[in-house]
Amino acid sequence: MIPIATVIGSNSHLEYVARLKNKDLDRTGHAPGLGDFVEIISGEMTAVGVVFDTRIFTPEIAGTGQRIGAQPAFGLAVGETGGEKGHLLGILVVGFRPGENEPYEQQPPRFVLPHGSAVRLMSEAHFREFHSGEGGVRVTYASRVLKHAGMLGQPLMRSLIVRLTNTFGEDPAPALALIGRSIAWRDSGI
Repeated sequence: MIPIATVIGSNSHLEYVARLKNKDLDRTGHAPGLGDFVEIISGEMTAVGVVFDTRIFTPEIAGTGQRIGAQPAFGLAVGETGGEKGHLLGILVVGFRPGENEPYEQQPPRFVLPHGSAVRLMSEAHFREFHSGEGGVRVTYASRVLKHAGMLGQPLMRSLIVRLTNTFGEDPAPALALIGRSIAWRDSGI
């Protein structure tokens, strides 16, 4: 797959910022958005991330002058974003693949993703492989998504549950429904 973005910074070991390129679209005309899975290439290793936030960046108003509420996008300075208008992706890393022929792991990688790493949309086959485990679907990263994605964590997990149910069919539905009920309980404020 063709790279759609480039890593330009990070807010932590798990949260990376990428700038969209190629006119913000992949070959299908799809601009990546909330809940899309991506792969970030770093040599032999590949990090797996989920888009948890998107921002439009306009350098003329981002964190300069006396404008009320103007803040750098994702905490990055104008020079770090390329100084041009564009779109930024907030990517939460939820796993990795140590090598091309090795299995995916659903845990934080030990390596740091370097500046300039290529970001590509994750293929449906890789999405399925990343989530396949003994006895069905694996979603061991759910608590990290809920914690790190802030206010978007719950709607993001709900959309992922729908996608996983559509991908894997009804077999994993009871386990995914349990995660969904847990999220609904958190939403209730009880």
